[in-house]
Amino acid sequence: DPHNTEPGAGPVRVGYMGQVTHHKGTDLLIEAWRCIESDQPRELHVYGGSDEHFGKHLRQLAGDDGTIFFHGRFPHNQREEILQTLNLCVVPSTWYENRPFAIAEALDMGVPVITARLGGMEEMVRDGLDGLHFAPGNAQDLANKIEMCLDDPALLNRLTTGARNHHSSTVDEEAQQLLAI
Repeated sequence: DPHNTEPGAGPVRVGYMGQVTHHKGTDLLIEAWRCIESDQPRELHVYGGSDEHFGKHLRQLAGDDGTIFFHGRFPHNQREEILQTLNLCVVPSTWYENRPFAIAEALDMGVPVITARLGGMEEMVRDGLDGLHFAPGNAQDLANKIEMCLDDPALLNRLTTGARNHHSSTVDEEAQQLLAI
């Protein structure tokens, strides 16, 4: 069970899924990952396509870090399958996202999310309940939040339980909420 975060259960698998671009914060995530000082076994899996120039930039940032895996583009219908392999999802966008599918899909699959305290991302993830917020654009703060989850299996288990109990509003429910306002 990849969601087993007990010590000795294998590496904590952290993932990013989406466009691999600067404004989506993918480089920020790699930078943060390189700052982590935890001794816990861990892997970072980056899913999504990028242009050649940015892809090269990310590989340079990753250097010889053998815990970072770039998987490239993936078919949309594999999202659930990929999410089932992750313990934690990171949505590190540096710009105002409205309602990122990446967050909704991760939470719907019971995967906690670390995201920037910005726009719709902040509204979708309940800090300390089904994920954590970090200061937008701050690689060190993002590293600290990932490290908290690596070093405190009880925290990661709590967030996972919160994500499993998460309920995404349907379009109809949101329409009713808007009408009520």
